[in-house]
Amino acid sequence: MTERPPKWSRELLEWRRRQHMLARQKNYAEAQKIKIIADKLENKEKAALEQSTASLFARKEAQFRQQQQAELQALLKRIDARRKEHIKQRNLDSKRLMQRNRNVQAVLESKQAVESNRIFADIRKNLYQVAYTKAPPPPKSAKTGKKKKSKDVEMESSMKETADFDPAFSDLEDDRNFMEAESKAEPAY
Repeated sequence: MTERPPKWSRELLEWRRRQHMLARQKNYAEAQKIKIIADKLENKEKAALEQSTASLFARKEAQFRQQQQAELQALLKRIDARRKEHIKQRNLDSKRLMQRNRNVQAVLESKQAVESNRIFADIRKNLYQVAYTKAPPPPKSAKTGKKKKSKDVEMESSMKETADFDPAFSDLEDDRNFMEAESKAEPAY
């Protein structure tokens, strides 16, 4: 900052004017005394001026620091608000993704359950076909020498023989009932 000349008081200017007048009149002794008085007054005014300038700068600096602090607080508040908004959005997105994951998992589990039921039904169907095709012929009656005509008796005997042959076929009666129910209500794929 460029230093401008100080504004002296009227009293100091008057003392300097007298000093110069006495010097022009060649009254150097009186001019010397007035110069000493004027120098003391000038030093006093310089100190007061420097003090007022320093206090002015201190006030301006304090005001500037306060303004900077207020701006910093506003910026920190804005950052904190945006951080909270970001965290809230992230939590919302996370919940949405978790719900989507649960939905996909439920759909996949239901598809898998339907597929496994269909495969089990196919396996049971194939087992029944194997069981009925490998069953030995029904026994002949001892009295007449003819085959029993009842289908239920034939099925029971083949089921008993198959159950004796393989323990996996021991629940054939339950499976037969299940297969009949499945064939009546076939799901649409």
